[in-house]
Amino acid sequence: MSALSVKEMGAAFRLLVQEVELAGMTPLGYLARMAKAYPEPGTGLETDVKSVLAAAPDATNERGFLVRGDFIISVRAESASDKPEEPFLKLRYTVLGQYVVGEGFTHALEDALLKQFAETNAMVHFWPYLRSFVSGACGELNIPPIMLPLLKPPKILPASQPADE
Repeated sequence: MSALSVKEMGAAFRLLVQEVELAGMTPLGYLARMAKAYPEPGTGLETDVKSVLAAAPDATNERGFLVRGDFIISVRAESASDKPEEPFLKLRYTVLGQYVVGEGFTHALEDALLKQFAETNAMVHFWPYLRSFVSGACGELNIPPIMLPLLKPPKILPASQPADE
């Protein structure tokens, strides 16, 4: 359980976002599997991305923390029927982001704070790497490129604005 109140947590999160720096991004593993042939040219594609992001303090750096991202991307041909097509392409990508916080961050790197960061801001950092992986995997599989859409950053409310507005 967090030692910070809700108000303190909000202030700590805003300060973390200001003071954090992405120090490195390390791929941990990837897999690309074609389940069946690429659809005919002109066929629309549906892409589904499932993600799990988890954060923890960095045991080697007291001013750092790690965020692990696990992504599963399924691509299928669009279907006119109610029953969706089976994916013809499945990709899995696992990556580790290493973060450090500046001297201006004076709070403890609590689990609840890191979880909030992983579920919001870290995705903004991870998404370009994921898009690049998908594009590169298509090249290695010798299929037309599949581009994931751009990610809209999450809205972060100012300290003076209540969260329910």
